Amino acid sequence: MKTKIRDFIERTFLRRMRIFKILEISIKNLFKKPDTNLFPETPPISVPIDYRGMVGINNYLCNGCGFCNKVCPCGAIQLVKKERRARIWVGRCISCGQCKDVCSKGAIFMTDDVLVNAYEKDSRRLIVE
Repeated sequence: MKTKIRDFIERTFLRRMRIFKILEISIKNLFKKPDTNLFPETPPISVPIDYRGMVGINNYLCNGCGFCNKVCPCGAIQLVKKERRARIWVGRCISCGQCKDVCSKGAIFMTDDVLVNAYEKDSRRLIVE
């Protein structure tokens, strides 16, 4: 019986010590300088040389072959058959660069755009044509 009471007291004491440790870390972090850039107050950092940002397409070079559509793992590329060109849904794109690698005409390229955002998921900003 004494060991059960002793175990119970030790467990509750350890739980309280964990809570105090969590509180200590939280209070320290409240007054610490943030590790991230405060956006939009500070300008964004420069991107690395081979950064794969938002995907872009040059429709004058695109011949509508469809290789990019077949190789895209997330289905972000839709072919417009009447106009023989590709439409890319940037909101679905994971920026893997496989479409750029398979494009024989070099029509698809990766830009340095870091800020890919919109209020609506089907916004025209998120569709590259």
